[in-house]
Amino acid sequence: MSYHPIVHVHIGPLSISPHGMGIAVGFLAGARLMLPAAAAKGIPEDDVYPMLTWAAVGAIVGARVAYVLNHAGDYSSIVDVFKVWQGGISLLGGFFGAILLGLPVMYRRRQSFWKVMDAAAPGMALGVVIGRIGDLIVADHLGKTTSFFLGYRCPGLNVRTASPCGRLVNGIVVQTPGVVVHQTALYDLVLTLILLAVLLHVRRTPRYDGFLILLFGAWYSVDRIIEDFLRDDVRHLGLTGSQITAMVTLLACLYVVVVRRRTPSWGRWGGEQELPAAVVAEVAATDGAGEERVPAEVEAVAAHRGATGPGPLPEPPAPVPPSPPVPPLPEPPPAPPIPPPPVPEPPPVPEPPPAPPPLPEPPPAPPIPPLPPTEPPPPPPEPPPVPSIPPPPEHRPPPHPPPAGPESGLPRTASGTETPVAGDAPEAGGTGEPREPGPTMADGPDPDRPEE
Repeated sequence: MSYHPIVHVHIGPLSISPHGMGIAVGFLAGARLMLPAAAAKGIPEDDVYPMLTWAAVGAIVGARVAYVLNHAGDYSSIVDVFKVWQGGISLLGGFFGAILLGLPVMYRRRQSFWKVMDAAAPGMALGVVIGRIGDLIVADHLGKTTSFFLGYRCPGLNVRTASPCGRLVNGIVVQTPGVVVHQTALYDLVLTLILLAVLLHVRRTPRYDGFLILLFGAWYSVDRIIEDFLRDDVRHLGLTGSQITAMVTLLACLYVVVVRRRTPSWGRWGGEQELPAAVVAEVAATDGAGEERVPAEVEAVAAHRGATGPGPLPEPPAPVPPSPPVPPLPEPPPAPPIPPPPVPEPPPVPEPPPAPPPLPEPPPAPPIPPLPPTEPPPPPPEPPPVPSIPPPPEHRPPPHPPPAGPESGLPRTASGTETPVAGDAPEAGGTGEPREPGPTMADGPDPDRPEE
């Protein structure tokens, strides 16, 4: 593969290296991954942050010191040693520097070294992965020539790379365009990414304190031993400084993991007890379903932690020799049967009193005579007819006597005298005065006379 690396990014007067940015981002990402793991182990954040602060300072110092010791001939004065911006750091030296400056904080805060490092192990692997991405961007850690398909093809002479890219001539790498060399940063990225996945899987099963960091140390040491054989670097007795450091680390980790198989007694400042090897092996065993079998001894030790302070548990007492067999005791005579207790008879139940005699039937009620029929009341009498009030008589003036003679209109007798009309004669026994005239036909019918 071939690409143009970006060694520096210029922002105004600033010159930023993607290599340095990868290291910084990797450290922060690893610290973030460490926080929940530390909380699960009972380590509060107030203790983790001071450790990380001093670990960052120790990583910078340790990485520079390790590189200078391995390349002491490259510096002509002590001033050049402090020019960190010109490059030259060691990853393994950064790890050891961070641990050394974090130890005093762990001790003061009474936190177990092995618990803290177990929580940090996956974060350390993540930091390496991100940091190697920065190495690929700047084309750093280029190795020997190869025909491997993942090798890097050196660019032209006008393209700058972080490390020399070409052939090795008389111990010096000469820039040679078109030559394919090993990308050890890419190999380290892939192998550490696999290590990160293994650590995240293994930590799901409870194991003794220190197992994860020992697994990380052994795995990454093997990576560096293999990769540095593909690099063109300063060697001592045929090995690079990183290979020598990795071999010592690998041997120490394998001794604890394979031989002792338990937490080392040093560095356990949290007051935890050391478990016997047989108990640790039983804790690590799992059944086919992946569930841990925790014996009762482990639970008792866990409850006893912190009560007696750090240090191994006392050795169990010597086994007691078996006692001679005891002759069997003679069988006791059979016990006489126990008669059942007499059951008292219940008292007789008294008979109920006789029923009272029936009440005499009441005499029949006399029949109720029927009510006499009631006659309807007589109708109210009709009111008498109201008599009609005759109208008042009209006041007429007395008639004037008619004139005598034929003009009077009265009938005349044979003698020639006028015959009076009925009603004009005086009533018998009267006074002879003229009678008031009665009603005439003109006044209407008489109401007292029935009509014909």
